[in-house]
Amino acid sequence: CGTAIRQAAPDALDAPGDAFAVAPALDAAVQDHVYSYGLAAAQTVPVALALTKASAGDLASAVPAAACLASLADSAPALTGALTGAITGYAALPEPWRDNTRVLAGCCLPDLAGADLIAIADGVADRSEGKQ
Repeated sequence: CGTAIRQAAPDALDAPGDAFAVAPALDAAVQDHVYSYGLAAAQTVPVALALTKASAGDLASAVPAAACLASLADSAPALTGALTGAITGYAALPEPWRDNTRVLAGCCLPDLAGADLIAIADGVADRSEGKQ
């Protein structure tokens, strides 16, 4: 498969070092320094994979490192956080972060204001397992 993500991922995943140390290598190996939103996914996915690998799934080191990549600072931290969260789970977040992010504000979807994100995720998991 000759996608841009597939071409960039090996270089990103081969960058040596922990999450913060690997950021400059990712900048050189993956990023196009002329910002173009059309290329963001092709750069964000390999960077998020590499930072997740380099941090061994540690959100606290991977996400700040993702924010250091200027042209991906709007996308890489979110995807890196999602990947590390998938590995480490909800309990890996410090309690203040868990408390602060659990209840939805409803900014984009006003009907979800006050909804509990964990209850929503549990409902999705129950449905996927055939429970109702």
